[in-house]
Amino acid sequence: MEKMFFIGPPIQHVATQGLHLSCRIGESTLDGRLKEISRSEFCMEVPSTRVKTCLLEMIHAPVLLEIEQVLLSGSILWYTIEGASYFIGIRVKKDHRAAWRKLLLDKSRWGFHASAGAASA
Repeated sequence: MEKMFFIGPPIQHVATQGLHLSCRIGESTLDGRLKEISRSEFCMEVPSTRVKTCLLEMIHAPVLLEIEQVLLSGSILWYTIEGASYFIGIRVKKDHRAAWRKLLLDKSRWGFHASAGAASA
């Protein structure tokens, strides 16, 4: 497993078992799996065959997210390509963070299996 390091104040990052979500970016919709989450951000994995747009041009672009029938908005922070998958970092918009945190509180959906401080492996 690749190591991910997060710069800034310590945040709890949690790996998940791959909850499905849908992310609308402009005219495109990406279906992927949730990989890591924090209080205001998450990483999603999308097979590279599903990405038909240049993600570099979409950095900081607004996105609409659907997770467990809850709609949230946010923006793309970063992305990377590993093998046949894109990993996309998304920050949840401030006015939707209460709904995001409510989803996080229902741990029965998430299948948590790891947590860390400022860095996670």
